[in-house]
Amino acid sequence: MSKQVRWISAAAGFFSAFTAALLTAPQNGKTTRRQMAGLWEWTVNVPSKVNAAYRGRREKTYEFGRGRYKQWTEDLNALKKEAKQAAADADKES
Repeated sequence: MSKQVRWISAAAGFFSAFTAALLTAPQNGKTTRRQMAGLWEWTVNVPSKVNAAYRGRREKTYEFGRGRYKQWTEDLNALKKEAKQAAADADKES
């Protein structure tokens, strides 16, 4: 299923739910319209909030990976240094 079809389906579902809510609302129209406006504002703001959360998690993951890589390279360099020292000590003994 393509992205465009998903967005069209989501929009159709939203508008059908919106219409059903207006037609079956147990309260007056003014209150219902106010609630629907609040729901619409929330729906419009969700993508930007999701993008911000995604960017934050991506940055956090990047920093975590960078720290792990730094620690790994430090450990690897320490092992290399230790191996060179052991080889140099072995050459001195023989």
